[in-house]
Amino acid sequence: VMFIMTFLIGRMTARGTVQALPPFSAFAPMTIGMSAWQGYAMALSMTITLWFQRRGSLVIDFLRPVSRADYWRGLRQAIAHDLVLPASLGATCLVVGVVWSREGGPWAWGVAGMVFVGTLAMVHALTLLLAVTRWPLVVGTLTAILLVAASIGALVAMGYVLSVSKPDDLRAALLVAGAILIVGLGLRAGVLWRLEEREIG
Repeated sequence: VMFIMTFLIGRMTARGTVQALPPFSAFAPMTIGMSAWQGYAMALSMTITLWFQRRGSLVIDFLRPVSRADYWRGLRQAIAHDLVLPASLGATCLVVGVVWSREGGPWAWGVAGMVFVGTLAMVHALTLLLAVTRWPLVVGTLTAILLVAASIGALVAMGYVLSVSKPDDLRAALLVAGAILIVGLGLRAGVLWRLEEREIG
């Protein structure tokens, strides 16, 4: 669908001008990146919704004869397993963006890695918190705000590093990517530390 839409937009843009439509290879990487980003967002929202709907069954599962540490470890691993598909789609999106633009050099890989790790850690922590929280409306609102902010920050960081023309652009990209990484890892560490000692329900 994204390929067809991009092709039609290009045709409509080129209509009425003397410039010929650029070859498909010129905008194919951007189209692949946009498709991967769209699939990443959809898979991510479905994963978060699935674990939110399982809140009732998690209360019952907590009563099984297992230790609290084993239960939390299994829950973390189950959520991480369900995030494999969104993570692979997100990695595809970042790789296509980095490879597409050769201007960023090694800094582009570093910024992309920081954004990816920070976002994935943030999603893992928020999904876990949303699945067991007693205030789903508050946590759900916080989740939406943080994910939108992380998405905008990721686009800004990658935009800076892929079109880097002066040192200020590189510093801005590293600053935004570093903020996403610190927030993601800090949020995950805080959620895991606080949830280890509590019960569900």
